[in-house]
Amino acid sequence: MKYFVILLLLLIGLGGMAFAEEVPIQIQTPNDTDLIITGSVDYTPHGESPLVTIIIENEVGYPILLASVNPNERGYFSLEVKRHGPLWEDVAKFFVSAKIASHDVMVVESDPNVQNVGKIKWEEAAYTGFENSVGKIQVIDPDVNEFYNAIDFLRVMVWSDSSQNGTTATLTETGMDTSIFEGDVIFSNKYHYSRGVVFVSHGDTVTATYADTTLPDDMGSDIYKANATALIVGKRGPPMERAPVFNLQLLNIEKEPIMNNHILVDQQVRLVSDLENHQNNTQPFAYLVQIQNSQNQVESLSWLTGNLTSFQKLNPGVTWIPFQKGEYTATAFVWQSVDNPTALSPPLSMEFFVK
Repeated sequence: MKYFVILLLLLIGLGGMAFAEEVPIQIQTPNDTDLIITGSVDYTPHGESPLVTIIIENEVGYPILLASVNPNERGYFSLEVKRHGPLWEDVAKFFVSAKIASHDVMVVESDPNVQNVGKIKWEEAAYTGFENSVGKIQVIDPDVNEFYNAIDFLRVMVWSDSSQNGTTATLTETGMDTSIFEGDVIFSNKYHYSRGVVFVSHGDTVTATYADTTLPDDMGSDIYKANATALIVGKRGPPMERAPVFNLQLLNIEKEPIMNNHILVDQQVRLVSDLENHQNNTQPFAYLVQIQNSQNQVESLSWLTGNLTSFQKLNPGVTWIPFQKGEYTATAFVWQSVDNPTALSPPLSMEFFVK
């Protein structure tokens, strides 16, 4: 059986990655197990052939196969796939997509003999959370880059205050051997349970967690959960940065910066930042600092409230004493009030270590 599919390529990527608009491919299924994918791209004499990435997903969007092929000197490419193995079990319907990226991509250099700690972040600090709006997540972890000549992928958990069960999101490597993975999650105000979709409400903090299981020996653990948070702010109306918070620091009791963000158990510290009113009017505010451990459990939540006069600058801070060793994340929020989580600034986070 033969059929043709014209695919619109998703405009995802990082840095200088460039994508074509569409690619014609031909799919042949000569029997129940073999799958042959062929196609062609524009050929430029004496130029460098673009990389073609083939993605096969089941009907709920779960990746079955990711592979990369280089077209020949005439621009033709082909990929043969065997439809067997655990990922193909019970798959009655599947989708094939393709994308073309130039070789001008950002690459994370790493030593293959050294394990790394993965990093995760949202593309933006805050999202409206409107129905079907999208948030982009990025993970950098060279240890997941298993195949230098293919596109790898990984999964992260995403949840919100309104949906603790959350969902899983698949992140795809931005190019061969880049070690940078990106993917989208869809925000919904209606649907609670759907792959790649997270239910959110105005004022929620939405969290993405990447479980890194390839860690340096000195970490003393088999798994490290890296978290990134963003705020669901609804209709922003006036600019969100009416009172931006910046320069979050860890200070000792003498108000001196703590080098390398390493502190001791039972050491009292202050988490201080800069806050500035960008308006020519008085702005009520609530300054909140949340501290989470490596298991994403909230260890402390402190806040102070007040009013910022026109263009006033302030250095709010809260104190905290850790009782256990580990890695912690502090996130500072600036809201209209404790009861009104309208964001006056994107949240600001920092990581620190307790020895």
